[in-house]
Amino acid sequence: MGQVLQDRERLGHLDLEASEMAIRTAMHQMGGVLLEKLLNSDGGGYRGAHLDCSQGHAAEFVGYRDKEILTVVSSVEARRAYYHCQECQSGFAPKDKELDVVGSSFSPGVRRMMARVGAKESFEQGRGDLEALAGVVVRTKQVERISVQLGQQVEAFCQREREAIVSGKVTPLVPPVPILYIAIDGTGVPVVPRETEGRRGKDARGKAKTREAKIGCLFTQTKQDDEGYPLRDENSTTYVGAIETAETFGWRIYAEAVRRGLRQAARVVVLGDGGPWIWGIAALHFPGTIEIVDLYHAREHLANLGKCIYGPTCREAKQWAAARSEQLDQGDVEAVITSMKRLLDSQPRQRNYCPSLFPAQWPLGRILGTTRRWLISGRFFTYKFGAHPLHALCYEHHVKMGMTGLVKQTAYACPKPDCSVRYSPSNGYFLAPEHGQVESYLTPRVTCPCDGQPMYLAEINREKRAFRLWRCPQCDASRTNEEGLVS
Repeated sequence: MGQVLQDRERLGHLDLEASEMAIRTAMHQMGGVLLEKLLNSDGGGYRGAHLDCSQGHAAEFVGYRDKEILTVVSSVEARRAYYHCQECQSGFAPKDKELDVVGSSFSPGVRRMMARVGAKESFEQGRGDLEALAGVVVRTKQVERISVQLGQQVEAFCQREREAIVSGKVTPLVPPVPILYIAIDGTGVPVVPRETEGRRGKDARGKAKTREAKIGCLFTQTKQDDEGYPLRDENSTTYVGAIETAETFGWRIYAEAVRRGLRQAARVVVLGDGGPWIWGIAALHFPGTIEIVDLYHAREHLANLGKCIYGPTCREAKQWAAARSEQLDQGDVEAVITSMKRLLDSQPRQRNYCPSLFPAQWPLGRILGTTRRWLISGRFFTYKFGAHPLHALCYEHHVKMGMTGLVKQTAYACPKPDCSVRYSPSNGYFLAPEHGQVESYLTPRVTCPCDGQPMYLAEINREKRAFRLWRCPQCDASRTNEEGLVS
């Protein structure tokens, strides 16, 4: 306070910032003195001449040892009784475990603050914010180490929670929601060179500088604004994310969806940019859902298709893509589909200029079908087949499948009690065992040669046991295992 008064006399007025920072420092020092007395009020935590170690051996009291601990107020000295185990050839202080400072010179409060800033910004910026905002002075490397350590603990806890949810041991008690939205995306995250060893990058040298972080966002929207646009429900958004394979991430976001009420939702919508790995997750973990490509990427896919058909520099490609984008803006998805079908009938030029967009061996029909799926996959199926049920047969029992409420979504199920065969127009056949776990292996995958959509078994022949007729749910084309495409 003396320094504050001297500055006031020298400047002729009070320097508020200097005064408040000086007072904060003084309060931290006073708090440190009080906290140190409180920590040492037990005399050091003496537990007797002998005490069992973690392995059950008798450890002997050696003496008292002081430990400096950085707390949120200041550094303090903690007096601790120290024991040594002759069998393990190691020592320990029981008081460290009580204070949660085993193997650390940072208090739990400081570690939490370090992990918080380390998770939100660079470790160097986090170090600076800790000093400026809390008066806690640490090194950048210490922020990194503590952030990684606590991050691993959080991930271990979340992993146990996911396993309990997926296995059915824990059933989330959440109210039903009309629509559960699941947005999935990936983005490149800059990493140190050792994290990209053996990975091919996109630059001219093929050297990777980033790793893809997969992100999932779950939320609900039950209200609309004055113009009819949906409003996200307050505090309804949760996130998951990790740098891992799509297969592992699929189970991560599936567990979060179950926790958020997937099985109680009337409808489920998966939002993505059209990436195959996103629709793969949707097909495996969220069968029968509505799949929607965001408008930005839908326009991008249409532009790529126009370049592929007319040529990358042709004016017709730009005109065609602009017209389709305008139809998308107006919500006229069916008009976009009609225009794409016309491309198939117009015998366009040979596609020799877009190998990076689609594999060169793909026929034009498959390209159009893939783009159509990118654009309006689940939404189109919901519109077209909601009022016209399919005559889909179970490929195991050859009986007509009926509409079911798997995850409260449009799908078809075999009526046999013990049969887990399911079919959805957007994802084809799949297996749906108990507890919501979905399997897709060992199921027939017959696709339409015109649009690439998964076909359903529509007819068998009792006299010719090998005969199978498959039908496309989208264009109604048929094919058999004997004749190929028949209509």
